[in-house]
Amino acid sequence: MTDPVRLLAPLALLPHGWEEKVRIECDAAGSLVGAGAAKADDLGSARRLEGTVIPGMGSFHSHPFQRVMAGLTIRP
Repeated sequence: MTDPVRLLAPLALLPHGWEEKVRIECDAAGSLVGAGAAKADDLGSARRLEGTVIPGMGSFHSHPFQRVMAGLTIRP
């Protein structure tokens, strides 16, 4: 198994609020494994990110309402 990728964010939004010096771990596929306060050994070994890190938003885009509206809005 491949070691996780360790990143260091100067500022990140975590579930409990904003935190400085945050360690982010990802697996080899790029999936988030964990995030939390950076430890002393992370400061030298982790890849440093620039800027603020916020969680991504899932894509919940869909159009089921269009099936309901079909034929209801156009008049001859």
